[in-house]
Amino acid sequence: MRLGISGTYSSGKTLTAIALSNFTGIPRTRAKTMREILPDAAPGKALEECTAAELLQMIVIRHVERAVHESRLWDGFVSDGSSLQEWIYGTVRITVGINPNESIHLSSLQSVEKTEEIRFFEEVIGQLGVAMKAHVKRTFDAFVHLPNELPLAKDGHRPVNERFRSMSDEMLQRTLAELQMPFLTVGGDLAVRLENIVNVLGFTPVMSISEAIALAEKEYASLDVRSETERSQTGPEPAAPNGTAQVPPALDPVVDSPTRAYPTVYGPGAAVRASATVSPVGGATSAYDSRHNGGRRSPIQAYTTVGRVEIAR
Repeated sequence: MRLGISGTYSSGKTLTAIALSNFTGIPRTRAKTMREILPDAAPGKALEECTAAELLQMIVIRHVERAVHESRLWDGFVSDGSSLQEWIYGTVRITVGINPNESIHLSSLQSVEKTEEIRFFEEVIGQLGVAMKAHVKRTFDAFVHLPNELPLAKDGHRPVNERFRSMSDEMLQRTLAELQMPFLTVGGDLAVRLENIVNVLGFTPVMSISEAIALAEKEYASLDVRSETERSQTGPEPAAPNGTAQVPPALDPVVDSPTRAYPTVYGPGAAVRASATVSPVGGATSAYDSRHNGGRRSPIQAYTTVGRVEIAR
């Protein structure tokens, strides 16, 4: 299976993708991240300082990186996101601005002024979206979507704008439904996520959950997640001391999953929400498919927290 881990930034995609790959033995794609692309695309700049043209360059580079690595693992892979992420982050900037941090004060009904730069950006990103959506539909079999249930990481690289993140999350889910792409939405701590993904999608574990998480935490701790400004000022990042893996707060096993309402996903046909009880660990459910079935739409979303699954039909 060619599986994407979907969600916005600060949702835990990277650690979940690494841990799921360890847990199932399915190889993980290793395309360059935006942090790795930024120093060459816009030397000396932080992401928030980039122009519309520079952002478009990085979006295209990131898409090409993804496509190349996906093609090398055609028999099956786990991907940290997809090209939909870059296209959607670009599209939402038409509303919140090229630098979303500058529009935090705007209400949910307000948009930034549509300057000539943004008009140019809107036209180009719209055409890129046509190609990127076609690529994703052609390449992926299914997605696991991680909801925005955790606080934004103030890392100096990603926008600290909750509206930008929420709009991106809703657009991601709408686009997956539009593409009739099967997806499972999984919340909770990392162990619960892994257990439910494997149960629903029918994967066979190749190691214990604790081993998969420990290996993922070790690999995550080795990643340089600093902003470009921090890198230029301090040089290479020192290795973490033994036994002090820097786990993202979002996936700390002791963090409880908050109760909140998630937007219903709209696709062909009416949207209805239902719920059913499942076991928090080891409970099997059936897979859900967003494809048409005799003119009727099959379930397209499953959301799991500890002890609950919600199904949007």
